[in-house]
Amino acid sequence: MSQTDKQGLWEDRLMHFQESGQTAKEWCNNHHINIHTFRYWKREIQVSADSAPSWVAVEVEEEASQPSIHISIGRATIETSEDVCPEHLANVLKVVQAVC
Repeated sequence: MSQTDKQGLWEDRLMHFQESGQTAKEWCNNHHINIHTFRYWKREIQVSADSAPSWVAVEVEEEASQPSIHISIGRATIETSEDVCPEHLANVLKVVQAVC
């Protein structure tokens, strides 16, 4: 039996154990399973579940597209909308020119 098959078997067993309402010792005695093997697989499956990637739904809202301005000076790139304050943009460009 492959490791994947064993893990599937133990996932089923642990689900039945949880549904039983019994203690681990009682359940193992009733099913003729070594308690140490039971604890090993319980821990292994928990670790596997904790490290499994989870998927999250993401909703993306489309933004209203605004025309933009792209300015490259040396290694710097500035992106701004067309409605930027001209004085503010002039100040930013002066600083970027001085640095680049």
